[in-house]
Amino acid sequence: MSARIETLRSLMTLLRETVIVFALLLFLILPGRVNSVLTQAGFTKAAFAGFEVDLQASVDNTKSASETIGKLEEQLKEMSVRLDDIGRKSSEPAVKEQISNLSVQVEKTHAETRAVGKILDASVAKQQSIIRQVSPQVNISQRAVRPKE
Repeated sequence: MSARIETLRSLMTLLRETVIVFALLLFLILPGRVNSVLTQAGFTKAAFAGFEVDLQASVDNTKSASETIGKLEEQLKEMSVRLDDIGRKSSEPAVKEQISNLSVQVEKTHAETRAVGKILDASVAKQQSIIRQVSPQVNISQRAVRPKE
């Protein structure tokens, strides 16, 4: 009886080790397909060097921030146009000077917003590149392109 239990235990260990080796081979031979199956099964997080990252959520957050920057750019552009219109219509020198100062501040803020937008665009592109390397089947679309000036 003891020999039979020992044989069964050895077979179970052999089976377990075979499954582990087979799984590792699948990861090495077909990483895209394995990742696709895991993604469809709901596994969306990755662990790198002990850090767990939800790649899709990170990309979504960055894209959302990038879209917000695009909206802010549009609002700053509209504000700048309105300030210029008010400055042209005003005849008081003190008002014109204040409007000019506000226009300069709006333009500086607009320039900073464009710079942040470029950084976010680069970040989205980098995140997409990482996801493509991890999962070639996943297609993440770029956010709506902000108007260029």
